[in-house]
Amino acid sequence: MEEKDLLFSEEIYLEQLSTINEINFTPREIDVIACLLNARRTSQIASILSISPRTVTTHFRNIMLKLDCNSQEGIISFVEQSHKLHILREYYSSLLIKLAFEKLLKEISKLKREDNSTCLLVF
Repeated sequence: MEEKDLLFSEEIYLEQLSTINEINFTPREIDVIACLLNARRTSQIASILSISPRTVTTHFRNIMLKLDCNSQEGIISFVEQSHKLHILREYYSSLLIKLAFEKLLKEISKLKREDNSTCLLVF
């Protein structure tokens, strides 16, 4: 993939991350792994993904079961050994862009319709 190509997180997941070292991951598990790799704590991951910290912990547990490891460090080591670290960092960036875009769309939708405002969205 060339650097000029901008892929959405769903495309990156489908093309490169649904299976890592012959282990299948759900899109949400990949979201959690990507956040973990970027030094995010459980509460931060929950906030980014709009889920509860308990749900994040459940995802960590499920990932560790799949990997037969018992720590978040084990998850990180697995990813580093898979040579998918760069792709997961790209995925994380794409995920943040998507979330920021969705947040801005929600803010725009709150504008009064009678203002006759014009809005240009550039992506």
